[in-house]
Amino acid sequence: MAGRWKLTDEQLELVEPILRPAQRENKRGRPWHDTRAVLWILGSGAQWAEMPAKYQPYHTCHRRFQQWIGEGKFVEALRLLAETST
Repeated sequence: MAGRWKLTDEQLELVEPILRPAQRENKRGRPWHDTRAVLWILGSGAQWAEMPAKYQPYHTCHRRFQQWIGEGKFVEALRLLAETST
């Protein structure tokens, strides 16, 4: 980890393919934002509404986190990080 609750760029490159949704065929929808926003919440223990302004709206982050949990993507990303950490 780069610091407390921060992923290095290399770690983020490992988990980003797992967490990033597949692009829709019609290319519609909102653009993807940085995964670090969701990870900041988990690491800081803050409430979703307390997210810093530099991140996307907390509603978006919370919905994305719920999707990751429901699809098993979050556990998969954590396992990958645990396997590759030294």
